Amino acid sequence: MREVARLQREVIRDSLLLGAAMALFCALVLLAGEDVIRLLYHGKAYEGHGHIMVVLALALLASAVGFPASNALACMERPRAIFWAGLFAVVVTVGLVYWLVVKWGLVGAAYGFLAGNMAGSVGRWIAFLALVPRSGPKADRMVSESNSAMVIGVIQQFTQSSKDSGWVVEQLDEGDQAIVYAVRSQSQQPIWHTYRNFVIKLYKPAAAPNIDLVRTQFEALSRLHASVNGQIINGWKISTPSALYFCESPLALVMTMVPGRKLNSWLDTGDHVTPEVLESASHAVVAAMERYWSNDSQLHGDLNFDNILCDIVGRELSFVDLGAPENCFFYERVAKRWDPASYGLAYMLYDTGVAVKKTIGHPGALMRRQMFAHGALRAFIETIGTFEEKQRMLDEIQACVREHLKTLDRSWSPRGLWCVLLNQIASRRIDAMLGRLKAELNTFAGTS
Repeated sequence: MREVARLQREVIRDSLLLGAAMALFCALVLLAGEDVIRLLYHGKAYEGHGHIMVVLALALLASAVGFPASNALACMERPRAIFWAGLFAVVVTVGLVYWLVVKWGLVGAAYGFLAGNMAGSVGRWIAFLALVPRSGPKADRMVSESNSAMVIGVIQQFTQSSKDSGWVVEQLDEGDQAIVYAVRSQSQQPIWHTYRNFVIKLYKPAAAPNIDLVRTQFEALSRLHASVNGQIINGWKISTPSALYFCESPLALVMTMVPGRKLNSWLDTGDHVTPEVLESASHAVVAAMERYWSNDSQLHGDLNFDNILCDIVGRELSFVDLGAPENCFFYERVAKRWDPASYGLAYMLYDTGVAVKKTIGHPGALMRRQMFAHGALRAFIETIGTFEEKQRMLDEIQACVREHLKTLDRSWSPRGLWCVLLNQIASRRIDAMLGRLKAELNTFAGTS
């Protein structure tokens, strides 16, 4: 919810800044537009169009204040809302221009264009405000009564206590399959043994999760904890939650808390993210995961920057979620053909490549994500012996990424058309990253 509040503030701020800049432009057009036309175009045919220039400038102003709302909808993965708002603007523009140009000529067409842009911006803002949940200090602490009751029920089963001992429940995150909550003791007394707080991953009944799948995730998290928790790798302390309890009804996991915030948020803002941090952290992530991958060829089904928490100042990295391999759409082929490291790194590349909406208007965030993914790939390739084996592994990762890209929706719907475009953008990004790494590899092989 805090991220939602920040998104709202940024959208409003960006709209005000763009509006102010465009308002100055409109003022310049009003004051000097006619003179500029005389300077650039000579002849009586071009005189008297200052009014039209001002109307067109206002149309650009109306369009500009809608851009931040449109970008926010893209970040929220709401392509349908963007499509319908855009379609509404086109219909209004075409209709009014056709009607007004007959009566008033070019002036009417300019006013029709202005009205269409205003309609598009209003539509985008209505969609944004309707789809973004209202938030604030109180809303950040609130969870639905039903979910809160289920979380309390999970804790009661885990602690074998029939009382609600004043536990405080706060929502931390939400995904397609589950909602993640933090539970802490209001009195600062331990809830269970010496633990004063826990993390509850509560699976959504509507997602129809498989009990065996959730049990597999619980067991995978336990193996990851045993493999890497508490180790210092490349100057970073590695943490993973300790899986404490598997609840079948309601379906949930109880885990310990780990430090840090999502790695994606660091990469988005760039706070303290230096080239040295990108290199050392990416190497630490790969080194930690290698210890897990080498443990009976374990597969991480969801290795991305949202499932890695980071504290740059404290030099801590935490792995918080593992997608179960049975959830992978081509698991049988992965298990038989590809190395677990290939699958994990391929998914990281895929997630980086398809993060188009999140990085629209933020080239720095895109660059940092790509640098981290490139550093992780390079760190892994450096652990492989021969040049031929390095090449084979890169080809395997690239083939695995292409399989992931095939899962994108390609229907004749607005979302499907967006996914087709997304596939093209992601493919180019990923091929470029792998191409640079292969070029580095060939250069190194040529000089050795």
